[in-house]
Amino acid sequence: MKIGLFTSGYQRNTIEDIFIDAKRFGYDYIELWDRLIKCMKEITEYADNIQHKVVLEALTPYETNVVKSANDLCEVFRLVPSQNLLGMCDIVPPYVQQESITSYFDKLKDKMYHMHVVDSDGASDTHLMPGEGNIPLKELMEEIKEIKYDGTITIELVTAYINEPRLYAKKAINNIKSLL
Repeated sequence: MKIGLFTSGYQRNTIEDIFIDAKRFGYDYIELWDRLIKCMKEITEYADNIQHKVVLEALTPYETNVVKSANDLCEVFRLVPSQNLLGMCDIVPPYVQQESITSYFDKLKDKMYHMHVVDSDGASDTHLMPGEGNIPLKELMEEIKEIKYDGTITIELVTAYINEPRLYAKKAINNIKSLL
């Protein structure tokens, strides 16, 4: 019988910690990572057959303990080699983890496909209206233009803006345009 480690208790630790502890404590495998890789291989095999892109997003440690950083995305790309498997950067996860947002461009290179641009308080996974948090968005947008990023960007307005979506959508695009 093999015993695997499956816990969400490692969400606030680095992915490396779960591997180190699993080995140290005598686990035979780590279920989350193995399950992710198995599923991504199945998904990308199908995507490759129909020439469809699959975009993987790193999340905050409040949402997952598997893919939380640009390094984690690169590891998935290494283990699941597919031209149709691409990455994206929601700028909140790197910001709340003190990871460089712009490092996604350096690390993912041609696999950097999409971005969610919002703002953050830096202490939670709350997605704020662009310009209403602590992320230096003007400077980030300047960097994105300077490196000639030609992928797509979505302004991700979630729960806090559900009551008046038209008003907040208009405000969000105006805020972003003022930063360009």
